[in-house]
Amino acid sequence: MPTGALTGSLLLAGVLVLVIALWRTPIMIRARYAAPTVIFAHVFDGISTAIGTDVLGVGERSPIPRAIMEFAATLPTASAIGSGWLFVLVKIVVASAVVVLMHQYLADEPVEGSLILAVVTAVGLGPATNNFVLFLFAG
Repeated sequence: MPTGALTGSLLLAGVLVLVIALWRTPIMIRARYAAPTVIFAHVFDGISTAIGTDVLGVGERSPIPRAIMEFAATLPTASAIGSGWLFVLVKIVVASAVVVLMHQYLADEPVEGSLILAVVTAVGLGPATNNFVLFLFAG
């Protein structure tokens, strides 16, 4: 389970970075390594959380992800693909939007912008790493 979450996250994040880079190349040039790490961190958090709730049956403790997944559980897709997919989608949209919207701020204030992107990365990577470690001990 942990390797699947990590591999899936790397693949999906790679595709997202490629799409953003093809759509708006200057964004990726200006953000350098920060953009891929922000996207990977949040994709990894989303996928690992979805696996935890849908496959392992672990309940989500954070209120916002729990509300998103409770809403997804009421949709007709819940019986086929589970309730974690909507959380993954929200994490993808938010991480991509942060990277795109930080473009001008990085141009004006590169140090502060990079620091903000580092914090955004940590906000995604912390819970994702926690989920990953829990998967290691659960399996």
